[in-house]
Amino acid sequence: MTRDYALREVLEAIKGSAGLTSPVAKRLECAWDTAHKYINKWETTRRAFANEGEQVIDFAEQKVIEAIRDGDGVTIRWYLSTKGKGRGYTERHEVAGTGEDGAIKVEQVGLRKLTDDELGALAAIAERVARDKNGTGAA
Repeated sequence: MTRDYALREVLEAIKGSAGLTSPVAKRLECAWDTAHKYINKWETTRRAFANEGEQVIDFAEQKVIEAIRDGDGVTIRWYLSTKGKGRGYTERHEVAGTGEDGAIKVEQVGLRKLTDDELGALAAIAERVARDKNGTGAA
């Protein structure tokens, strides 16, 4: 038989949960689904639980900003590609060649199905990319 929990008990169990249900269940000494039910039972507990999760996001964002201030290039690039999209910091992948109806047609073809000429063209492209990547110039 499942016991009933008071609003104040659930609110106390939510504190410090990071917006995760399992710690709440552990503190209430109940099953995960019971904790989930009580978290969602009242508007006050729903807000408290959501606020716990938002605090973790705030903390993570602070760490991202610290990494940016420390000059972490990977984090800087990631941040600009997500938060800086409105300023043009995004990686675009354009696909050319649409079908007659305007839809993009993507077809996967195994290498075994390619002709010798097609395989040769792919090999030439791969060689060019490798040369460009190594800084030896394109042919």
